[in-house]
Amino acid sequence: MPKAKTAIEEPVVEIPQVRGHQLYLISILTQEESALDEFVQTVEKAGGVIKKSESLGRKTLAYSINKHPELILMSIFCELDSDQVKPLEQTLKHEDYIERYLLTKWDAELPVPHHHQSRPTHGRMNEEKENV
Repeated sequence: MPKAKTAIEEPVVEIPQVRGHQLYLISILTQEESALDEFVQTVEKAGGVIKKSESLGRKTLAYSINKHPELILMSIFCELDSDQVKPLEQTLKHEDYIERYLLTKWDAELPVPHHHQSRPTHGRMNEEKENV
């Protein structure tokens, strides 16, 4: 009697849960120019390790947020444990100085500032045209 075909069992591969710190980008919109220090302290209190923080200046918004047509954009690159993300989001949500925030996982390396070559001013361009 022929043997009955049995289903081929594929090995089960368990993917280990990665524990530890991952890099995150947190951006906020605020009215206060001095909020960067408070923002850094908030992230550090939640257990984040700050890698880079910066104020990107006042930005004109496409639409007003809480009747503000312009707000200051600030960002922090930090390392957080996955267990620390939700409590930090709850804290950011209830901070008075933050109008909006965005917390995203950052899988790439930290960005390096690019140095642009200075462009000629209009005066120099006109001089070059006259000499041609």
